[in-house]
Amino acid sequence: MLLGEIRGAEAFDLLQLLNTGHSGTLSTVHASSAKQGLARFTSCVLQSGVELPYRTIKTNIGDSVNVIIHLERRFVSEVLDINGYDPDTDLFDHCAIFQNEEAKP
Repeated sequence: MLLGEIRGAEAFDLLQLLNTGHSGTLSTVHASSAKQGLARFTSCVLQSGVELPYRTIKTNIGDSVNVIIHLERRFVSEVLDINGYDPDTDLFDHCAIFQNEEAKP
């Protein structure tokens, strides 16, 4: 499934799709880094008006998002592999697969 930019209530719909086995889903979100993309997705789901606990939303994101790719003006600047979410530390477990050091100011 291909979904355009998420910036509002559709973020919850995307999260529901990801958690019900729709593999191969692709979407975009504006953010200044791959980590910020995760934070932005979380914020959009929280603002969707659906009453879900914060930890549940982040756990669902950690369980369903596999890769975050950050693009800067037509080139890949960062790729993160998402392994899950740790509610005790409130952090996503991720590993940088690629970072374009030349792209950093």
